[in-house]
Amino acid sequence: MRHFRISHPQAFSGEIVSYSSRLDDTVSAQRVLEPEGYWSSQKSTSLNHEFFIIDFSEERPFNYFEISPSPAGKTAFPTDFRVESSMDGTTWRVLHAEKKYELEDAAPYSVSVPLFAARFIKFLVTRPRKAGTKYFVEIGRFTCGIRGTVDTELSSHSSYEHNASRLLDDNDETFWESDLKPGTSRESLRMDLGDVFYINRLGLRASGIDPHGFPESFYAEASTDGSLWTPLFEEKGFFAEKSLLYTWEIAPTPARFVRFEMNTVHLENKQQGVRIAGVEVYGAPASVDHTHTIGDLTPQASVFQPGVVRLAKDGEDARGAVVQANDRRLRDASTIFKGIVQLAEDKDESPGMAVQSSDSRLKPASELKHGTVRLAYDRETSPGAAVQSNDSRLNEATEHSFGIVKLCGDGVYSSMSVVQGDDSRLRKADTTSYGICRLAENGEDGANVAVQGNDRRLKEATTVSKGIVELAEDGEDGANVAVQGNDRRLKEATTMSKGIVELA
Repeated sequence: MRHFRISHPQAFSGEIVSYSSRLDDTVSAQRVLEPEGYWSSQKSTSLNHEFFIIDFSEERPFNYFEISPSPAGKTAFPTDFRVESSMDGTTWRVLHAEKKYELEDAAPYSVSVPLFAARFIKFLVTRPRKAGTKYFVEIGRFTCGIRGTVDTELSSHSSYEHNASRLLDDNDETFWESDLKPGTSRESLRMDLGDVFYINRLGLRASGIDPHGFPESFYAEASTDGSLWTPLFEEKGFFAEKSLLYTWEIAPTPARFVRFEMNTVHLENKQQGVRIAGVEVYGAPASVDHTHTIGDLTPQASVFQPGVVRLAKDGEDARGAVVQANDRRLRDASTIFKGIVQLAEDKDESPGMAVQSSDSRLKPASELKHGTVRLAYDRETSPGAAVQSNDSRLNEATEHSFGIVKLCGDGVYSSMSVVQGDDSRLRKADTTSYGICRLAENGEDGANVAVQGNDRRLKEATTVSKGIVELAEDGEDGANVAVQGNDRRLKEATTMSKGIVELA
C-alpha cells in the first residue's frame, strides 16, 4: 500500500508539455507555473476548447488545486472548465468540473479533492470568456499539491519559540516543547487535516538536544468528526534516540482529526515536559470503486465520490454525517420550530407555506401595488425609496430646522404646536368675536376691514389736515390738544363763571 505524507503542505513543480494556443511568448502557458505569470490564449471569433498539460515527471500525490486570476481579473476567467489527471498522459480521469462559474473579486479559485496520485494534470476550458467578438482565456498561476494540516492544537507550549508551527517546519533543529512543570502531567497534540483521509502511517521525530524529551508512554487516536475517536496504537516504556523519526504502520482508517496523548518525562533542572521535533501523517488514495468486498479501500463518501457514510444523530450538523429519516429537522416547520416547508403559489397567503423568490409580492413596490422597497439614505428624495425611521426629517421641527409637528386643539395656545385649518381663530373677525380680517387700503372706510398702521388718518391732526389728536386735561389750554366734552369750560356761562352762551 502506498503512503503519501498529507500533514505537510507542499506544492509540486512540473513542466508544461502541451497547450492549445497562446497570444504571444510573454503570456504562454509556461507562465502559469510562475508566481507572477499568467497565460492568455489566442483570441478567436470561434468557440474553441483551450487547455494545457503539466508533467510532474513522476507520480505525485494531490488533494487540492488553486487557480489565480490574471491581471484582468474575473472578466477574463473562464466560466466552464474542468481539471483532469492521468498516470500515462493517455487515459484521463475528471477530478472536478465547473459550469457557469463566476469568480469572486481578486480571490483565487481553490478546490479540495479526495487524495489521488497522478503524473499529469490537465486544465481544460470548455467555454472561454467572450470580449467583444473574440473568445479567449486568461488565468494566473496554477498550483496543485497537498494542502496539509489546517490547524494544530496543543495542550500547552513553553514559549513562542516552541509552539505548534515547529512540528510542521521540516527542521530537525526546532521542536515543540510543552510547559515545564515540577511533576508528571499529561500533554496532548491534535491535528485537523481539513478533510477526511484514509491514514495508514503516523510518525514522530525526536528533538536533537539532550535530553531530547521524547515521551515514553503515549497513544494515538483518529476521528472523522472530532467527537467519536478510534484508537490507532499505544506505546508504553518507549525508548527513543535524539534526531530520529519513528513511524507506526496502522490499518487504513478514515480520519480528519488525529490526536496524540502523552505523559511528560524528566528534563533538566528537575522539570518535566515533552519535546517533539516533528509529526507526520500519511494517507492512501481511496479506491474509485464503491464496494465492501474488493478494492484497495472503500472510499469515504464526499461531494466528489460515493462511499460509506456515518448516520448523524438527531439534530446533528457535523460534516460528513448524513441525516436520518427521523431527524427532527425533517418535521413540518412551524412558528416555533424549524423544519421543512411547502412552497406557496404566487400570492398564496395560506398559513404554513413558504413564499418563493418568484412571488409577485417580492417585486419592487409602486404607487399602484404593494411590494418590496429600498431604504432611503438620510434626507434622500429619490423616487421608489422608503424613508427610514431615523431620517433627520422625522425629528421634531424647531425655529431653526424642518421636521414634524404636533397639531394643537381649537383655540389652544401651546408652544411647538401648529394651528389646524379648522381653528376658530382662523374665521373672519366680526364685532362680537376675534378672527382674521382684510387690511383696508390707505384711507378706506369700508366695513369689516382693519385700518393699517400706515393709514394717513392715523397721522397727528393739524390746522390743515385731519388726524388723530391728544385729549386735553380739564381746563387745559395747550396747543395741539382737543378739548374733551366734560371740560368745565363747556358749561353754560353764568354771572359767576365763564362758559358758553347763546347769542341773542
